[in-house]
Amino acid sequence: MKKSTIILAIISIFSIIAVISTSCKKDDPAPTQEYYVIQVDSIIHPDTITFGDTLKIKFYGLVGENSCYQFAQWSNEFGVDYIQLTTVGLHYLNRNCVDGVTYLNGAEYKLFGVPAGDYTIKIVQPNDSTMNSPLHVK
Repeated sequence: MKKSTIILAIISIFSIIAVISTSCKKDDPAPTQEYYVIQVDSIIHPDTITFGDTLKIKFYGLVGENSCYQFAQWSNEFGVDYIQLTTVGLHYLNRNCVDGVTYLNGAEYKLFGVPAGDYTIKIVQPNDSTMNSPLHVK
């Protein structure tokens, strides 16, 4: 056999091995946490504030059935006549959890500098519906 044929065969074998070894990927590890929308039962806020005041909204509802559920953050969206808030929870999947219900217990969202006008506060629920509440800023 020619020397170039042997070299070509070796390169071909290494190429095939390289392709096979890189095409076999391990499965992605299972997620250790996931975000979810918390079901809000009720909110409390003033129905009228003055421009320059801080809008304070207190949230109530069930966060989760054990210590693996916790409040994470609010996600917000603003429009000309609405303030939309989504209450986001975090569920830890691979932990030993302590039994005991976790609630929002009046977790407070604060918003500064709302312009004068009439607004609808929209609270997004897990089923994508919204709980609506009016707000007047004078």
